[in-house]
Amino acid sequence: MNDVNDLSFLNSAQSGAGSEAALATLFTIPFILTVIVLAAGLYILSGLGLYGMAKKRGFENPYMAFIPIANMWLLGKLVGELEVFGKKTDPALILALGWLISVIPIIGWLASIAWTIYYYYALHTLYSLYRPDNALVFLLLSIFFSGIALPVIFFIMRNDTPPYAFGGPDNRSGSEPPYDPFSGGGNGPEKKNDDPFS
Repeated sequence: MNDVNDLSFLNSAQSGAGSEAALATLFTIPFILTVIVLAAGLYILSGLGLYGMAKKRGFENPYMAFIPIANMWLLGKLVGELEVFGKKTDPALILALGWLISVIPIIGWLASIAWTIYYYYALHTLYSLYRPDNALVFLLLSIFFSGIALPVIFFIMRNDTPPYAFGGPDNRSGSEPPYDPFSGGGNGPEKKNDDPFS
């Protein structure tokens, strides 16, 4: 007969819950470790790409590519000056400080929206300097697959030389304006006119 005080059914229910928890842990830990290894690998790949570009351009301290926030500063230095609403800006300062400000509640949220737009503008400029023909595709990949595409793109471009060669650590003299990929000519790489109708 069943005794009212017999609680053995609870032990079987608890052991079932314990085996489910063990099974969940068995799958969760490898997944977390895989994500950590993948993230570390992509961070290193991104650092190697920025390091290669900075070293090729003759920048001091290219190892900053591996240091958080400093890598934003280095990215800005690789881009050079940017013009926003008719004003010249320093991408190195804006990218590094904007990243720091973005962690402040409310103000940071608003600043992070502006920073993100500026960041993608800087990336497009960098892509236009190193790979003008692929700049738009690289930008779209960076926007939609940022965590994976960006490190791969940086790594691909690490040995490239920008198409301008004027002198100085950023390959420009003070008298030469930066390459403007939107100008349709001027001081950038020469484009062949392949249009038979012009």
